[in-house]
Amino acid sequence: MTANPCRPGAHVLGLCGAVLASLLLSLCAARPAHAALGQPVSSVWSDGRVVEPTHVLSLEGPEVSETTVLTPWGVRAREFDGPSGRIFAIAWSTHGMPYIANLYGSYFAGYLAWIHAHAQPVIAGELSVRTADMRGHAQGHMGAWSGSAYVPALIPPGVALSELGVQP
Repeated sequence: MTANPCRPGAHVLGLCGAVLASLLLSLCAARPAHAALGQPVSSVWSDGRVVEPTHVLSLEGPEVSETTVLTPWGVRAREFDGPSGRIFAIAWSTHGMPYIANLYGSYFAGYLAWIHAHAQPVIAGELSVRTADMRGHAQGHMGAWSGSAYVPALIPPGVALSELGVQP
């Protein structure tokens, strides 16, 4: 007899969330990422059609640039880089299923491992992950998904994620 991973129960609710997240993320395998978290900002142009070219944001603190890309799979991704020239944060939205593996790049394996290791309570359409290297948050429902992620070690000193629309 096979157990139902989504049957109500204290620890099972977390398992249901992990199963749901795992299913969502398993659908995320697509072409390799280019301008993903931690990648050089020069790779942004290979991700899709740039809909808002790179521009410097007027924030207090160090210079931060933002580039908005519309990927071939319909994700509108705002990618942020600082003085290091590497993408330290992203904020994204899409109408369809998001390709998180492409957005999170080399951090995706850790993200997926964290989901499998940490049962979360079932909260309809919301998932937060905190690995040693990155933080990610996704929310939504069919037709409206959004999320953000960042690499704490790459955030320029003095930059407030909330000013970028990235969930801390």
